[in-house]
Amino acid sequence: MKSETLNYASKLTSATDRGARSSQQDSLLKSFNLMYGRLLCVFDGHGGNEASKYAAENFADLFFKALEDWPHADNAGSVLGVALKKLAQKLQFYDAGTTASVVYLPYNSPTIYTAVIGDSP
Repeated sequence: MKSETLNYASKLTSATDRGARSSQQDSLLKSFNLMYGRLLCVFDGHGGNEASKYAAENFADLFFKALEDWPHADNAGSVLGVALKKLAQKLQFYDAGTTASVVYLPYNSPTIYTAVIGDSP
C-alpha cells in the first residue's frame, strides 16, 4: 500500500535550519493514507543525511504496511514500534544515523500516537 505525500502545504507547513553544519542532515516526512490517517515525522540525522533521508522516503510505507498486516492490533502504538524496528534493521549498515520523532493521527479516532527514538524531542 503506497502512501501519498501531503499536497496541501497551506494546511501544514514546516521549516528547517541546518545550523553550523555544511549540509542539512535532517529530513521531514508528511504523509497520509486514505484508509488509515496522517503520519508526521522528523528524522534528525547525524554523521550525514543518508539515514534520515532513507527514513523519510521509506518509513510511511513501512508503517502503513504494518497497519495493513496487523489490522486488529491493540493499538497503533505497537504497530509504530514494529515499523520503527523494521526501519532500524534497514539502517543498521549505514555509516550515518538518525533519531526519530513520529506522530500518527488515525482517521475516525480521537487518539494520537507518538514515538520517539533517540534525542529528537
